[in-house]
Amino acid sequence: MVGTIESMKRTFSHTGTFVLFILCLAVSIFGVFAQENTDRPNILLIYIDDLRTELGAYGVPRALTPNIDAFAGQSLLFTNAYCQYPVCGPSRASALSGLTPDQLGIYLNDAKLRNSHPDLLTLPQAFQRAGYETVSIGKVFDQRIRDPESWNAEYLYKQHDIYAHPENQRIHDENSRRKAQDAEHPWRAGPPVEIGREGRGLYQDEKIFAKADEELKRLADAKKPFFLAVGFNKPHLPFTAPEKYWKMYDRNAIQLPASRDVPEGSPPIAFWNWLELRAFQGIPKEGPVPDDTARELIQGYLAATSFSDDLAGQLLTELDRLGLAGNTIVIILGDNGFHLGELGQWVKYVNTELATHIPFFLRAPGLTPRKVEGNFELLDLYPTLCSLAGVEAPEGLKGRDLAGVLRGGASSLPVNTPALTQLLRPGRAMGYSLRSGNWRYTEWLNPKSGKLVAEELYDYSKSNIETVNLAGNPEYKKIKDELAAQLEKLVESRK
Repeated sequence: MVGTIESMKRTFSHTGTFVLFILCLAVSIFGVFAQENTDRPNILLIYIDDLRTELGAYGVPRALTPNIDAFAGQSLLFTNAYCQYPVCGPSRASALSGLTPDQLGIYLNDAKLRNSHPDLLTLPQAFQRAGYETVSIGKVFDQRIRDPESWNAEYLYKQHDIYAHPENQRIHDENSRRKAQDAEHPWRAGPPVEIGREGRGLYQDEKIFAKADEELKRLADAKKPFFLAVGFNKPHLPFTAPEKYWKMYDRNAIQLPASRDVPEGSPPIAFWNWLELRAFQGIPKEGPVPDDTARELIQGYLAATSFSDDLAGQLLTELDRLGLAGNTIVIILGDNGFHLGELGQWVKYVNTELATHIPFFLRAPGLTPRKVEGNFELLDLYPTLCSLAGVEAPEGLKGRDLAGVLRGGASSLPVNTPALTQLLRPGRAMGYSLRSGNWRYTEWLNPKSGKLVAEELYDYSKSNIETVNLAGNPEYKKIKDELAAQLEKLVESRK
């Protein structure tokens, strides 16, 4: 190298000419690297909170979501995607860290991400290290588990922008104040639903969209690859949305669930009293929700789903208008499933198919749109997305890198790969739930001794709703023992 430089010095006898040559060479090399960096795909990740798979794209068009359905036709649709934990905060922390809830020690929404792993490299940080600008807007990590280190810029929206009607917000604030002073006060939140006033910017999600739209324009001009994560709150409780989305659904035509009882033979620890919903004004502290209230809640959930679909669609339209769609990997996903009265349950916090099964769509340059069968876990997001974008992923991730399978055009993921979800009942038991083939096997273990507290076994060959717990039936002992062995091996491998 020294000889090469000396020969260049002799070639360019005039000092100024030599310096000019070196500068031009440096600019040329920098330009090549800059071009390589620019050619890397951008990332747009859109979280939609508490989103069920009752979408047209999944063949159950209960919620009217034309934008998600259209996007699904351009994407990989994962038919069997599952979260690691059926609660917002732990689910997102696991997906965006590539580690399990057990590894993170995060089982509630108020934990800290880096308590047990201070040097954790999150998914957005891996892209940041690779030269990406990372931006978070809205509910990406749960705001109580937020991780500022992951982002070049983070835009949060306070929880007081819950209602569009001032009177509903007043009720919410009053209940919250009274509950803090008197534990016997029945509610700590406002109404569970709201038919909102028309007008932009009245709801958090409209503000989130406006900021995302603004940032997308800025990032388009930055000429640097970006990782933009946008989290819409709806259809999370309370079910609030502008009136036009409520008008999309006829409340009188809404059918209530056929099965409103817990599965036959299910252990009491498996289900709960859905305290999240009971915190809202007018919901009874005990017993079932009246049918008229249930229809109103379901209508509100559907309206809020259509609201988020509209906002996500507008963001995708802007991505296309800016000429970025062709070089951007776009992911739309839910963080967990949701119950709307099925099995007598509302919201999540249960190891059931409805609470753990999530919608997941991925559109990437060069990938042929199609449905992808087989179990996909949110743990697989981190290594797969890094691989698709050419970004180095850290060692120790618990998910699978499925980029090769997806690039190869496969319509199914490796067979016999189970999905694992877990859920803590504080002070009582940890429930580990294995989804494999047509089966779900769940063990509830004492968190201190590890001893078995209860177990469940459900057959989904005829329905995706749990009906009868077969764990105690001798006819199913063989399959139960096989699933139990799978579960024990998988749980141990992920600690």
